[in-house]
Amino acid sequence: MTTTISSSSSTNSNRLSNGYNNDNNEEDQLNRINLQALQNRDPYISKIIDQAQRVCVYKFLAEKREWVKF
Repeated sequence: MTTTISSSSSTNSNRLSNGYNNDNNEEDQLNRINLQALQNRDPYISKIIDQAQRVCVYKFLAEKREWVKF
């Protein structure tokens, strides 16, 4: 059985008071939070390879050879 999970988040563009962009730190932190949330569902998830605006969870049923949306 295989489970596929897709997660997404959007980040706001924030700048430090000195004018330098702080997006990378915020994105890294958000990615760690998203990964932790996914790992709570499936501890074998090791990284997020892509993000989308919506989240869907599908499970592959081998006996029926089809994906089922949760």
